[in-house]
Amino acid sequence: MRSRRDYIVTKDEVYSYANDWLSAALRLEYEGTKCTASTLFQVLLIAAARVVSIFAACRDLADAPSDQTIRNALAASLPEIAELERRLNRALVTKLPKALRRKARMVAIDLTLIPYHGHGFIIPAAARGRKPKAPKQATGLRALLKRNNGYYKHTLQSNVGGKRRSAQVTICVASKDSRQKKTGKRRRKKLLYVVWKVRLTPPDIRETYRKRFGIETSYRQMNEARIRTCTRDPSQRLLFVGIALVLRNVWVWLHFTLAKGKWNDEPQLFLELLRFNEMLLWITQVVQRLLRADQTPGIDRETYQRLTATY
Repeated sequence: MRSRRDYIVTKDEVYSYANDWLSAALRLEYEGTKCTASTLFQVLLIAAARVVSIFAACRDLADAPSDQTIRNALAASLPEIAELERRLNRALVTKLPKALRRKARMVAIDLTLIPYHGHGFIIPAAARGRKPKAPKQATGLRALLKRNNGYYKHTLQSNVGGKRRSAQVTICVASKDSRQKKTGKRRRKKLLYVVWKVRLTPPDIRETYRKRFGIETSYRQMNEARIRTCTRDPSQRLLFVGIALVLRNVWVWLHFTLAKGKWNDEPQLFLELLRFNEMLLWITQVVQRLLRADQTPGIDRETYQRLTATY
């Protein structure tokens, strides 16, 4: 059997990183007769790691309080939503590696509530509609697909509520070369982007937008660690999103500590060492051990009677 010195990082250490990170940032103080702040964080962590509700998490833990006790603890300990947002924002910048602050870096930011793209943006433009039978008959964006790489003025038109609207934009045409795996033939695909106050070469425009897919990965991983709930309380819903993002930050921080060439522009990461879902599994296993999940015999009579009382 391997000794502790044979491991770079252990499950218990990963759990401690996540638990200490969250508890220090959120500072939720609660000391009830059936629930403490420590137990509260344990339940929140396992609910996030398993992507289940607080009810489901408490049901499977022998030493956990009831789901209603956890909800009462949250209601009593959560600060006002503005203060909660400030604490979560501080949690997201905790342990920011110094190597990342040596110089300015390009970042990708996505805002979903307000459709505003700032002073400079790159947006993909799709040529929709039926393709013309003859290439020379192509109009609009399809006609730009036949042009060389570069920037072109274009007028976008729409019909909303019976009102015709138009806007002149700049379209960047950028090609992408690839090779088919089966035949080995090279092919070139033209891509269109609407740009505003961004001055880059067409290949750089394409590469810059390609990096934006890191945002989609962040969304996917956030949803892989977001506690399920039907509550309408905005503070609790914000808390659950914040916990998911902090857990992803813990995962990123762990990989950065294990990376090679931390001071380079692109540190070499080894993601196969610990996938995000595996880290969540580790946290689940530790909390299950602490709150004795293996001591739960099955479906208890009290829960059954409570859920079936209305039938």
